[in-house]
Amino acid sequence: MTESCEHADSKSQLSFKEVTELTNSIYGFKVASAKELNSYADQSFHITVTNGETNSENSQPNQQEYILKIFNSFDSESHSAHILAQIRFSEHLRSRGFPSPGVVRTKDRTFTGETRCGDDSKLHMVALFEFMEGNLLTKADITEAIAYQGGQLLAELHNNVEGYTDENLIRENFNWSLSSLFSLRSHADLMKDEESKSIILEVLDKWDEIQHDLALTPKGPIHGDFNETNIFFKEVEDTKVIVGVIDFNDSHFNHTVFDVAIYMMYMMTCCHEANPDEIAGFCFRGYLSLRTLQQSELDVLYYCIAGRLVQSLLLGLYYYSVRKDPYLLITQKGGQKVLKDLWKKQPCDVLKNWLK
Repeated sequence: MTESCEHADSKSQLSFKEVTELTNSIYGFKVASAKELNSYADQSFHITVTNGETNSENSQPNQQEYILKIFNSFDSESHSAHILAQIRFSEHLRSRGFPSPGVVRTKDRTFTGETRCGDDSKLHMVALFEFMEGNLLTKADITEAIAYQGGQLLAELHNNVEGYTDENLIRENFNWSLSSLFSLRSHADLMKDEESKSIILEVLDKWDEIQHDLALTPKGPIHGDFNETNIFFKEVEDTKVIVGVIDFNDSHFNHTVFDVAIYMMYMMTCCHEANPDEIAGFCFRGYLSLRTLQQSELDVLYYCIAGRLVQSLLLGLYYYSVRKDPYLLITQKGGQKVLKDLWKKQPCDVLKNWLK
């Protein structure tokens, strides 16, 4: 059994007043403004702080913007060790020069704080991250150059965590892990488009068939959600340049090829002007310019992309059935079209096109 049911209704609902009190209590920062950000399972805020009241150990003259994350109660109560492992993972990457925001220590010098909120006073872990300058890829047209750069950044991430181990990054039955894809068959009826539903069931059948091949691929720590909502870019002399990645909240230990598939899939669904297959090819070739994939990984990549499409579509629909937030349907329109187009093609032909 996976965790989608528990995740769906465990998100906090803090007000601005509660956010200001929480930030001051845990970090010693006085909040001037707070804007809530889109998020699936956790509550996140872009906050600004004043110079008037700060935690002296954390105070950074040029750093007055932060991202405050209030983790959902399910993860906070059942997977606190995994949350801390994710933070250690991102801090390891930062220590190697990888561009991602650092975590801000609490007044007690810990990575996280905690709060209890809601009518049932459930526990929620809290973390504060440095603000990354730039814009999310959601605000850019996905071009060939951007797709290629993103592939290179993902390869750099994987190259920097070779040999990295942390037993708490292992998470069984994680709902956003592709290893849990088989469990989503029970959500298939949420898809009302009959053609999409039929393809989804075919993908799930094929997923069962490729498990032996998948087992041959290497594993390691992965980001787990390398997509346009977590990748930042800047304009440099009228050219868009990718500058970093945020949100390691889905990081876990799994097949490395999953990260490649996740990145390619989301770029395919959000490239509104370009051809999705062509964009996927540039993502892929960018990655391969800095890191190789084994033949076993090439053999399953097509199915991993299709699998992530199914996962994103079905979990989005499930979450929306519990919490009517339009953000949860972000993949539906583009995702269904990409899935239909992809599934019509032969895997060998698709791979050949990506490699050309």
